[in-house]
Order: sequence, then C-alpha cells, then structure tokens
Amino acid sequence: MATREEIPTDLTIDFGDELEPKEFIDAVKSFFAYVEEVAGKKTEQGVDIKWAVKVKEGSCLVGFQPSSIVPREHLSAIYDTIEQDFNSVLKEKFSEPTVSEKAKNCFSILSRLTNREEESKGVRLWLDRRPHDIIPDIADILDKYKTPFQL
Repeated sequence: MATREEIPTDLTIDFGDELEPKEFIDAVKSFFAYVEEVAGKKTEQGVDIKWAVKVKEGSCLVGFQPSSIVPREHLSAIYDTIEQDFNSVLKEKFSEPTVSEKAKNCFSILSRLTNREEESKGVRLWLDRRPHDIIPDIADILDKYKTPFQL
C-alpha cells in the first residue's frame, strides 16, 4: 500500500497489487460513477466539476483531480460526503439520506477486492490525503441487507 507522499491527488484509490484487469476496470468504473454522483450535487449548485485521472507509474494508484478551477470548499464537501457515506456503511446506518445505491455498490465492489489472508491485496481510499482502509467486512455488511446492485 502507498504512503501519503506517494498519493497523486486528494481523491485516490490505492489498489495494492495483483488485481485482475476486470477487477480493476469494475472498481474504477464504480468509484468514478459514485464520485460523479456526489459531484453532480455541486453541479446543481452552479459549480461544474470535470475530473482528470492521474495514474502513478509503477503502482495501482488511481487519482481523480478536478480539471477546472473549483473552490476548495466544494471539493471539501465532496470528500466529506464520501467519508460520511463510508462511515455510515461501516456503522450500518443505511437510513442516512446520503448513502445512495451507487455508494453502496462502490464500497461493496472495493471491499470484494480485499483479501482476508493477503496483506498486499488491499484497497485504501484516500480522501483529502487521509487514508481509509476498505475492509472485507463492508461487503459482508452490505450483503446482510441484500440490496440489489447495478453498475
């Protein structure tokens, strides 16, 4: 897993290593759909956010960086929303209005990429350059509620 200094953007997924191509594509697609959903709420407020992908050579780090000038408070609100959704899923508080199906889908897909036996096969979400470990239990938590997921 990467260190804080290796993270290319404030919003980054660290996939550890040994991902199959389909796993990688599904995870990035799901995460980006979720980020677009959260950022779309800012678009409704008159702030149009376009994202650029930043990939660090020799790693499984995929960062998303706003490609336009976006006020810091809008980006902070996006990172805060993602962090709140993540914490709500961990605490099984699905009544929270912000935890969308895309959020649940994203966290479930990322969780399924982790491996309980292999330390190197993990997933870490970096929000505002703060690490949040995606654990296998997230998929188990979401499975208990049997919510149908779709990309």
